[in-house]
Amino acid sequence: MSGASIAGGAAALAGGALLGLLFFGGLYLTVRRIPRAKNPAALTAGSFLGRTLLSGAGFLLIALAGGFYLVVSLVGFIAVQVAFAAAKRPGREEERPGEERA
Repeated sequence: MSGASIAGGAAALAGGALLGLLFFGGLYLTVRRIPRAKNPAALTAGSFLGRTLLSGAGFLLIALAGGFYLVVSLVGFIAVQVAFAAAKRPGREEERPGEERA
């Protein structure tokens, strides 16, 4: 691999991770807002549409550089998903401001 390919691969990995942060971070924020939403269905649908369009556009731009970069960016995207799932798995309590752990 040439220097340009390594740099391109690193950029694609970072781009995929950024898309993952936006997608799964947006999902996390949406799920936290649902109990307070006046119209939870609209919030959920709008969030899904926005996150999907943003991620799809990002992957499309990366795919224009080549299939290798698309695959590398998907690895970054999935790595972020795995990290979110591990950090927010069920049964793991989050500390809230003003609350103390027993």
